Amino acid sequence: MISATKIKYIKALKDRKFRSECRQFIAEGPKVVIDLLVNRFEIVELYATPSFIEKNEDVLSMWHINTIPISPKELDRMSHLSAPNEVLAICSMPTYSIDYNLIFNQWSFVLDGVNDPGNLGTIIRIAHWLNIKYLFCSNDTVDVFNNKTIQSTMGSIAHVKVVYIDLVDFLKTALPKISVFGTYMNGQTLYETSFENNGIVVFGNETHGISDKLSQLIQHRITIPRIHNNIGPDSLNVAVSAAIFGSELLRRKLLA
Repeated sequence: MISATKIKYIKALKDRKFRSECRQFIAEGPKVVIDLLVNRFEIVELYATPSFIEKNEDVLSMWHINTIPISPKELDRMSHLSAPNEVLAICSMPTYSIDYNLIFNQWSFVLDGVNDPGNLGTIIRIAHWLNIKYLFCSNDTVDVFNNKTIQSTMGSIAHVKVVYIDLVDFLKTALPKISVFGTYMNGQTLYETSFENNGIVVFGNETHGISDKLSQLIQHRITIPRIHNNIGPDSLNVAVSAAIFGSELLRRKLLA
């Protein structure tokens, strides 16, 4: 039987500050947990129902994961989800170095103050789909290890390096070697903008867009055109914008 102390610890990992101090986060559900396992995320402990353990015995034994059998009722007590699903893992947060040589030879996404965990998770899935290796986030962007974000990535968190960084310093370092684009309501249309096979594109806050301090470093302002300027919505969802931008790069065969 799992102890009350352990359940309390797992529940406490909902808090961003506590996660940061412990350098651990929670992942739940077969799809997410198996993807983390296969991609060698460090799993400290795994709590799973007997049915999950039986179905995934080969994978669990291969990676020598510390697996604790629990009942569905116990899983319900510790889960961060409204509908717990077979397995919960305590994972160590990865630490990524920034390989500028790699960045200068590919496309990277940058998020400035994105607040919604679902948007962040969806953008991570988009980046994974497009084989974009790095996602750079301002320090006020929602925490990638928020449980809602982890779940919405559907396992893609294992394939994209998400780095929180001072974006002004980052862009100043990158600018001499690579072009920086930003998405705005007004700018050159995406479909008439010239791109190369490398670059950085910045997506802003869902309400306020890209911050003024970052806008000063953006070389090319681009927009996704709309048909009726006077009756259309006042903005696009940031994840939708990332998907449209990435799709255009893919159409032009600029993504490796």
